[in-house]
Amino acid sequence: MIEVAILKNFDSGTYKAGVQLAGSLTTYFDDINVAKNIPTTAMVTGNYVILAIPGGNPKDAVIIATWPQGTPGGGGGMEIHGNEYHDPDFEQQGLAATLIETHRTAAEHTQPQPSNFLKLSDTPSSYSGQAGKYPKVNVAETGLEFTDDVIKNSLLTTQGDIIVRGASAPQRLAIGTKRFFLRANSNATALEYVRAFPFGVQGENGVDFTPWTTAVSGSGYIQSKTFAQFRPHTGTTASSTARGRGFDFGWLYWAGFRIVWQITFYHRAGSANARRWFKIDADTAADPTGAAIGFRIDGNAVKGIVHNGTSLTVVDLATTLTDGVDYTFRIEFHGASVYWYIGSVLKGQSSNVPSGVREVNHYLAIAVANQGDAVDNWLDINWHTWVREI
Repeated sequence: MIEVAILKNFDSGTYKAGVQLAGSLTTYFDDINVAKNIPTTAMVTGNYVILAIPGGNPKDAVIIATWPQGTPGGGGGMEIHGNEYHDPDFEQQGLAATLIETHRTAAEHTQPQPSNFLKLSDTPSSYSGQAGKYPKVNVAETGLEFTDDVIKNSLLTTQGDIIVRGASAPQRLAIGTKRFFLRANSNATALEYVRAFPFGVQGENGVDFTPWTTAVSGSGYIQSKTFAQFRPHTGTTASSTARGRGFDFGWLYWAGFRIVWQITFYHRAGSANARRWFKIDADTAADPTGAAIGFRIDGNAVKGIVHNGTSLTVVDLATTLTDGVDYTFRIEFHGASVYWYIGSVLKGQSSNVPSGVREVNHYLAIAVANQGDAVDNWLDINWHTWVREI
């Protein structure tokens, strides 16, 4: 690519220059290489220069010719024909009237250059309504569009990478660029980097609850603990509980812990005071008393819970569950924050998270308690999966 520019400065020691593209008030290039066959005496500030940019990459640009302003045509200068420049002296150099095009009209030079993703001509014009989605090439292969298919159709259905929310680009890129993706942020105002977690830790079959350990109190009982079904009941005696625990993480150093856990269940309406938990915690059918994260269902209202080792934070996720409906809960924890999703929608988050070591064994735990209600409350779990970063 060839551009015409105005020389702004020149360093004869490094043979580098700064230029401003002709006709543009905003486009400047600094530290541009200058062809060594151009004498230093010709590099006069204010002169026109020809800028060769191989492959359109400014880092490889080089100044290959220069001439004083106001001398097009005659005197060995440049002749201007519309948007093309032709040097009569090229014939003397054996280049036979070589034609050099500037590739932009004057109008194009004065137009504002894109300052962000939305201002490009082949991308969406707004982030509104696109929170959590990813840019991909459209079916017509003519531009980009937002989609969430990258999660639905690839990463959550195969044993590969799963996307979780990440921190800012510089922090996360320092860990490694090959597991990063761009998506619209939760406020639908800008792009953010998110990181992929590898599978590769000890896991368990996401639909087989047979290996789980269970415990009950009062009239509590386990109706089913099989492949694709886990049903803990409280029974009808008040203050009864039932619970099950899966994988044992042992003692956890929370600052270095990274996990995504997803549970699918068929909701059974709960009584007013009943509570149900999906949590990473010690083996209890109660709120955490030490470092832990999870979901809690109060009656039919969904809360996010996180204990930082000192106190319990309960986040209202503004969701009331409907009897007889399937739901998917997902919790993501990456050391600095915890995020709660229902379906694919982010419902809440908290940075009031644990960071130290809790010296108890932590489990994937599912529990139900009817508290003071003499009503049978239960859960109907049919699937779960989890992945921990290594």
